[in-house]
Amino acid sequence: MVKLKTKPVAKKAAVAKEIDVDVDFLFTKEELKLDEILGLRKPIYCSNQVYRRLEKSAFGGFSPTAQKRLSSAAKALTRKGIALWLLNKTDDAVKCLEEAYSGRERDYFLALCYNEKGDYQKALDLAQKLHRAESDCLEFLVIYADLKIKLGAVEEALELLQKVKKDFRNNPPYKTGGRLSPDIVYYTGLCLERFARYKEADKEYRNALHLDSGHKPTLFRLAYNADLNGDDEDALRLYEKLYADKPVHTSVLINLGLLYEDKGDYRQARLCYEDVLRLNPLEPRARLYLKDVRASETMCYDETVKRKAYQTRQLLNQLISDFRLSVRARKCMESMKIKTLGDLIQKTEDEIMKCEDVGYQTLAEVKELLARRGLTLAQAGTTSMSLDELVGAQVSGESAGSSNILQKSVFTIDWSARVRATLDKLKVYTVSDLIQKTEMQFLGIKNFGQTSLTEIKHRLKDMGLSLKED
Repeated sequence: MVKLKTKPVAKKAAVAKEIDVDVDFLFTKEELKLDEILGLRKPIYCSNQVYRRLEKSAFGGFSPTAQKRLSSAAKALTRKGIALWLLNKTDDAVKCLEEAYSGRERDYFLALCYNEKGDYQKALDLAQKLHRAESDCLEFLVIYADLKIKLGAVEEALELLQKVKKDFRNNPPYKTGGRLSPDIVYYTGLCLERFARYKEADKEYRNALHLDSGHKPTLFRLAYNADLNGDDEDALRLYEKLYADKPVHTSVLINLGLLYEDKGDYRQARLCYEDVLRLNPLEPRARLYLKDVRASETMCYDETVKRKAYQTRQLLNQLISDFRLSVRARKCMESMKIKTLGDLIQKTEDEIMKCEDVGYQTLAEVKELLARRGLTLAQAGTTSMSLDELVGAQVSGESAGSSNILQKSVFTIDWSARVRATLDKLKVYTVSDLIQKTEMQFLGIKNFGQTSLTEIKHRLKDMGLSLKED
C-alpha cells in the first residue's frame, strides 16, 4: 500500500469565497475543448455563486439566448444538457442530451451521464463510436476503456491500453507534460487487478501516482482496497487526500463519512454527508446516514435496526470480484456461481472443498475473507435463504446457518493491536478456531507475552470457554 501524508480535512467555506469564474463562455463560444468544459467542475462545486449563476442560465431562458449566440438550436440544446450535467442533475441532462443531435460534444457527455447512471451498454455504444472516430483523443480512450472493464471485456481493454503504453511516444495526445497520462497507467492497473495480478497492479498504481501524486482514480482505488482489507488508517488517509481536492465524488464522501463514524468523529461525518446532499438532495445513503449521525452528535446512540439492515444488505451485496483472491479461489467462486458475499455465506466448507483444485489453503483464504467482515460459511444442513432472510439473521446477531457462539468471527471482538496481529498470524478466524489453540502456541509468537495471553483467556472466560490444554 502506498503511504501518503495528508493534512486534516479543511472547511469548504474558505475555498468557496476564493473561486469565482465566468461561465458564460459555455453559452457563447461555438467551439470548446473538452478540458475547457470539464475544468468548470471545480468552481461550480466550490462556489455557490458560480453554481447559482449556471443554474439560472440553464433553467431561466437559456435556450432562446443561446440560440442567438450559437450556430443552431441543436448546439444550444447540447450545451444546456452539458450545463445540467455540470450541475449534477444527471437525469435532466440525459433527457436534454437525448433530444439533441448526435455530435462530438453531445455523445461524449451523454456517455458520461449513462456511465454515472449505470447504463453501461448505452454508454459503451457512444464511447466506441467516439473512440473509432478519434482514436488519439485521451478522453475518449479513457471512458472507452473504463466501460470495457465494467462490462467484463477486461482482456480487450488491457490489450488496448498496453498498445497505447508501448506507442505513447508517437501519440502526443496521450501525454501529460511530455509523459504518459496517468489515466492510461491507472486503467492498466485496474485490468491487472481484475486478473488477480495484484503485484503488477500495485506497480501500475504506484507509477500512476509517480506521474501525478493527486491522481483521483488511483487514490480512490487504493483507498477502496485498503478499506476492503480492513486497513482503516490508510483508507482514511487516502480518502482525506481526495476530500481536499475539489470536486469530490459522492462515493468518496460516503466512504469517508462512514470511516469518521467508526472513529466516533460524528461532526466530520456529518459534514461529508451534508456535502453529498448539497448537490444531490435525494441521495438515499447520505440522507439515511445524516439522520443517524445527527442523533449520535447529541446522545449516546446505537445504530437503529433499519441502519444495520441497510449496511448489512450493502455488505452481502458486495461483489466477490471486488476482493483480492488467489486465482484458485477466484476460479472456485466462478465455478460455483458465487457472485456476492451473500451467495458465499450460504455455502458450507464441504461444498467449497469439492471444487476442483481447492485445498485447505484456499478454504482458509475464503474463511479469512468472511471473518474479517464478521461473516462465516454456513453449517451443514442449512437451508437456502433469501437476501431478506440473510439480512434479518445477520442483524439479529445470527450467522446464516447457526447462532452458535463458536462461529462468531474473532474480528468482531475488540482486541488490543498485539492480540489482533497474533490472531491474524495464527490464522484464527472464529471463536472455534481460537479455542483449538494452546497457551504455548500463543507464547511461541514473537513479542506475545503473558499480558496478551491473559486478555485472550479473560475474553474466552466471559463466553464460558477456554483455550485448549497443552
